[in-house]
Amino acid sequence: MSIYTPLYEKLYSQLSSESGMSKDEIDIFILKLIKIITKDLNRTGKAILPYFGVFSLKRMPSRKRVVKDFETGETITINIPAEDKLKFKINKTYSKLFK
Repeated sequence: MSIYTPLYEKLYSQLSSESGMSKDEIDIFILKLIKIITKDLNRTGKAILPYFGVFSLKRMPSRKRVVKDFETGETITINIPAEDKLKFKINKTYSKLFK
């Protein structure tokens, strides 16, 4: 499986020239990084990338929502199941650069 597309051409070219790695090696590296982040999120709910930031899962509780069907005028209660939302908090060093 490859995530390389023309959309990422600039990123892959820059990474390739800076690291000396081929685009295929960069693709493998990114896929392995995603796999590690996913494993950490599933295990602990948090994945820390030093000097970059933290991925975390936030549990959203189940809730009910009342909506109105405008055609019939009937109100309907919808149950929204609980789910995990992925959040990312950038490292303070980088966040200061953009203020």
